[in-house]
Amino acid sequence: MSRILQDGSVQTTGKEERQARRELSARGAKVMNIFDQFEQFAMIDPAQICALANAPMIHLIGFSCLGTYRGRQELIPDLMQTYFFRSRKTVRRVHELADALRATGINVSIEIFLPDLEPRRTWGWEASQDELTFYCKCMREEVELSEGWRVTLWSELEAELLESVRFDDWVAWAQEHNPLLIAQVAEHLRQFDMIEFPQGVVWSASRQVAAYAMEGALLEQARSDSVFLQSESPHDHKDRLYQPRRTRSLPIIHPFL
Repeated sequence: MSRILQDGSVQTTGKEERQARRELSARGAKVMNIFDQFEQFAMIDPAQICALANAPMIHLIGFSCLGTYRGRQELIPDLMQTYFFRSRKTVRRVHELADALRATGINVSIEIFLPDLEPRRTWGWEASQDELTFYCKCMREEVELSEGWRVTLWSELEAELLESVRFDDWVAWAQEHNPLLIAQVAEHLRQFDMIEFPQGVVWSASRQVAAYAMEGALLEQARSDSVFLQSESPHDHKDRLYQPRRTRSLPIIHPFL
């Protein structure tokens, strides 16, 4: 089994992957061949992806970061201006991947999460959570997605699993155990002049490390049979953020350059 290090790096062995590939069904081998063809870098936990490739359905999941107006604590109320959907190349690539997988006879579902909690929880905005969630629901309702696609608000997934969230405990964990990750995230956030960070970049960075780790842990509970589509960059940095609080690594593919 893969091993998750404190910084979120995932260690796997070639022996484990080779064994997993030997155990692929005929259709599973075709599915893995497609993942290999679409992968642009290196899969995270290919042995686990092999196990999922043998299932009758592949669930692909990902995030679409919210679009904002420069210099304002205000969302752009348009799903097609969120970071995943606004790239026609990204959406087309996922359609191509899904079509190739379906051609093997496997069923495919695609679920994209809107992080409606992020502006208040991570960026430090003052807008009410009800208002932010309402905007995200409107974005979803105003767009007709292709068959097999769905958009889920992150708050909806949290509500399925948790009665309440002690997010400050996650922040305390991040500050104690991952100061290097926080410094790296702070440097990354300084590139985003479109987003307002009223509490400062370092404050937001510590909360983002906590939020990604919590998201990874909750995805292990709620979407354990899914393959993650990494659309953010730098991909190696983003991959690590989801892993530290999981018991098994989040399986990730990188179909985008």
